[in-house]
Amino acid sequence: MICAIFAFIAPFLHILYPKIDPNLVQEKSILSSKLDSKIISKEQYDICLEEAQDKYKVFGFKNMRVFWNIAGRNICMLIFSFILMYISFFITEREIKNIALICSFLFMGISAYFVVWTFWWESDFPKNTYYAAMIIISLVSTTTTYFLIGHFNKILKYLSNIHKLTDFIVKDVSAKYIDESQNKDYTIDVVNVIDSLDK
Repeated sequence: MICAIFAFIAPFLHILYPKIDPNLVQEKSILSSKLDSKIISKEQYDICLEEAQDKYKVFGFKNMRVFWNIAGRNICMLIFSFILMYISFFITEREIKNIALICSFLFMGISAYFVVWTFWWESDFPKNTYYAAMIIISLVSTTTTYFLIGHFNKILKYLSNIHKLTDFIVKDVSAKYIDESQNKDYTIDVVNVIDSLDK
């Protein structure tokens, strides 16, 4: 329950932090006054400003607001992929369960990748990691699409069969197999059954 609540609020946590760190603004103004009064040179100013900016970075991001803006979405997606996986265990139809599980693993893989990327100590992953992730995600999403198309084709086939069966029951049975005297009762029964179907 706590994870679900955190998943909902994580993308919005960045709002609690200022766009620019107040301590950085203060240091920048001190450096600017030193530069204006010629206490430090432009090169020294640039070096000191870069050091000050690095000092207030959070996991390589410019500040806490930017960190939570990126991390919040990734954490939200990761938690919801766990929820989707949990829900998929309660689905009774095997094909839909498999599709939900594959989707949850796909979302889990992508979001876990970006959560790790968020807390990665270097500025970025090596290129090979991106290539491997793209290949794995492509394979899993292709498999998922294959299952989805197969499932939708089955649903269309079922709907077509239901349509044919309904046409036969309503039209042909009434005309060919029911006496004129019982035709009215038959029609009333068919309408009652159709009305009782779940909508």
